Amino acid sequence: MSSQFSVTEDASLFGLDIGLDVYLSRLEAAKFFSQIRKDIDRNITTLKTLTPHAFGKRRTKDTFKENVELVVNGARESRVLMPLVGKLGSDDSVINIFVLACFTLSKTTYTSLDRHNLAGVFAEFLTCVVDDCTIFPGLREKLIEVIEDVCRKNENETSDKLLGLFSLAHTNMHYRLTYLGAIDAEGGSRKRRRLDHSSRVEQNEVESLVFDPELLSPLEVEIETGHASVPPNHIPKRKI
Repeated sequence: MSSQFSVTEDASLFGLDIGLDVYLSRLEAAKFFSQIRKDIDRNITTLKTLTPHAFGKRRTKDTFKENVELVVNGARESRVLMPLVGKLGSDDSVINIFVLACFTLSKTTYTSLDRHNLAGVFAEFLTCVVDDCTIFPGLREKLIEVIEDVCRKNENETSDKLLGLFSLAHTNMHYRLTYLGAIDAEGGSRKRRRLDHSSRVEQNEVESLVFDPELLSPLEVEIETGHASVPPNHIPKRKI
């Protein structure tokens, strides 16, 4: 059975091209980042179905707000997420990644990122490992409201930028929800009209159609003598 590893492709993975001390340091950093990835993957699943009501009962709501405040106020920890802020206007999906990061990181996470020299590259690593992050629409709107509230209470250059970007995202989300709600309401109206009509028929409120029995009798076709078959354009005659 051939090995799945190779010297040319996996030299860095096994520290073949660096000293042992450097390799062990990088290995510890990689282990820590893998732990964060587990938290990230778990929260990606959570955010797909978490409702605003359920979010309000979690301690995560305080963590989320605190992380946004760190970014807005330019705290030391903000350098972990500031690279994401710089990309917010380029791709709407980055908004969800920013929300995901604020939903996941904690004070101990920031400390460990510093210890393993990952603070400066975490945002870039995060965008590489997160392929898709879908947030429950109602929760996404609620989280954007939290971000907007923090920005309004802490006015500065960063908060102005965040407020502009997230206010636009909030407006777009409101439009989409309103549009989908209108479609759903219209669909419900049509369904109700069908049900109402059926109900009226059952209650004899709608006049039923009555056909004369003679009109329902089989057609009698007259075939002229000498014709072996009915012409394609022949129109049947009914005897009354």
